[in-house]
Amino acid sequence: MAETAAPLPAGSYDSQVSTTIGVTILCLSIASAVVVLRTYTRGWIMNQLGVDDYFAIASLLMAYGTGIAILCMTQFGLGRHVWMLQNPQVEIPLYLMSFYISIVLYCAGLFTIKMTFLFQYYRVFGVQNLRNIFIAAILVVGAWGLSQVLIGVFICSPIRGFWDASVRATCVPNYPQFYINAAGNIVTDVAVLVMPFPLLERLNLPRQQKLLLFGIFGLGFFTVAISVLRIKYLKLFEDFTWQNVESSAWSIGELCSGITCACLPTLRPFLKAHFPTLGTQLTGGHEDYGNDIETAAVTARHKRAGSGDSSQPSMNEPSSSAGAAHVRSHMGSRESMEDIIGLETTREETAQSRGTDGGRDSGEDSDTHLGLMMTVSSRVDVGSRAAVSRPHPALQSDDRI
Repeated sequence: MAETAAPLPAGSYDSQVSTTIGVTILCLSIASAVVVLRTYTRGWIMNQLGVDDYFAIASLLMAYGTGIAILCMTQFGLGRHVWMLQNPQVEIPLYLMSFYISIVLYCAGLFTIKMTFLFQYYRVFGVQNLRNIFIAAILVVGAWGLSQVLIGVFICSPIRGFWDASVRATCVPNYPQFYINAAGNIVTDVAVLVMPFPLLERLNLPRQQKLLLFGIFGLGFFTVAISVLRIKYLKLFEDFTWQNVESSAWSIGELCSGITCACLPTLRPFLKAHFPTLGTQLTGGHEDYGNDIETAAVTARHKRAGSGDSSQPSMNEPSSSAGAAHVRSHMGSRESMEDIIGLETTREETAQSRGTDGGRDSGEDSDTHLGLMMTVSSRVDVGSRAAVSRPHPALQSDDRI
């Protein structure tokens, strides 16, 4: 008498394959769009590609690698119940190989995203004391990120043992390693994201513009929220090809969210160039944030040093021409804060505005544009329009990190 096959559990024919593919493609499309716009803005409109921009491109490549690995996993069982696999002896090893690749590239992507943020801060906040802090953060966070990449690569010895059960291998236990990785990434994410906030708080700006800046720099906390939610789905059970869908979706979403949050603050020059009305509305017409931020940074440094010189610019007072020039002398040759948060007039627009205002030669005019043009105060006659309109050579010689 023939044996009767045991009935399949309810929902065995359900599939999450299309959901996985759709989420992956959507996330990668958004990340691709913002990186392309960032590269166009920084490389073409501003001609100021820097280390942080290359890290942003590298982050996108890591996200693509992770996404492709996830899509390959759908071909080998991801999104289906493990008991519904046609040939588990072949499909499961291929699934695990793709899973291994996704782990390594996911860790590499988180590392490059953090480096994107930190190198942006280094480029923007040019006061030496702050740069030293960012260099220390780059070393510490970078060491953590690289350690997680190396653990991901050498999680098994030999590596092939991760997906080939016939190989005798010694492997790092998935638990608690997955949880340690997630917790460490959350801590470093928060540390990276809060670094610019104390300086932003000191800005002498209207409430609306200050909130806008906090919103721009706070976008990354959305990525932290995704990291926290992802922890729930790290624990896998017997039906791992079905249960890993949520973890994979949150992982690619976390990477693409981080990329998007790192790139959005750099896009206002693009809006200003192609949608000038919208670009102006986003800042309430305030164009000199860079000077405010630099003044705040230098003043904070002098306060920490206990300087009692009354000539230092105040946090609560608008900078005079002399005060702003004093700030510039402390900043050294570097790129202004304005290009990272996108709150600047492009060089072409500056040239046009100076062409139409050629007859104006007051000190007030030179102060208005100090956030955009650098001059050597000891050699420039403030009353000379031609001298003020020339950018300092350092502005062109140190555009990159």
